[in-house]
Amino acid sequence: YWAGGVPWLLDSGVSNYDDVRRTSWFTEPQAHNSLLVDGRGDFERKAIAFAKEPTASSELVSFEENERFARVLMRHGGFENVAWKRHLVLVRGLGLVILDLVSSPQPHGYTLPFHFPPGASLKPLAGSALLASQAGAGGNALLFSPIGNRELELERLEGWVNRTSQSLSAPVAHYSVKGARAELAFLAWPHRQGEPPPPLSRARDGNQLVLGVGDGARR
Repeated sequence: YWAGGVPWLLDSGVSNYDDVRRTSWFTEPQAHNSLLVDGRGDFERKAIAFAKEPTASSELVSFEENERFARVLMRHGGFENVAWKRHLVLVRGLGLVILDLVSSPQPHGYTLPFHFPPGASLKPLAGSALLASQAGAGGNALLFSPIGNRELELERLEGWVNRTSQSLSAPVAHYSVKGARAELAFLAWPHRQGEPPPPLSRARDGNQLVLGVGDGARR
């Protein structure tokens, strides 16, 4: 996710074959903005037959775009007995909304890693929110905040991002929750440093999940 001409949320990428972190980090599920179930990803590297065409078990369900937003819905079936859907909604003039729906017959620990650029600073805010800043952003920052997920646990870690064949240390935010079902909503909002973050709200309207930003006019 880019805003203001700089990246804020990104993938770790892939390193050179001779990089010592290639197998320990870059080819592991934890290195990507994906889902971990009970601390594990949807594949084990040692079980992959690299000589065969890989199957990701992912599906693009729908895409919609208009003057107000662009929305994509994806579904992933790579976990055993765990269903995962991810909605991405790019709201024009506001930011990016991420909504993950996870369900299973049995309770699990679900973790969503989010990767930030090398050199970025993550300032903790109330409600497990983060204010990300970085050099070259012209005084802009990124507010990354859960919406209405009070049960979420936040852990800040260090990972790696590969740029032009160089592996650089970069911050990672892990958001975790336990249960059989989970609705995990996040807002990535370009933000001027020094300004107070907007109030966020979340409510149910029948079978619809309503997310509010600011005074509630932008939903």
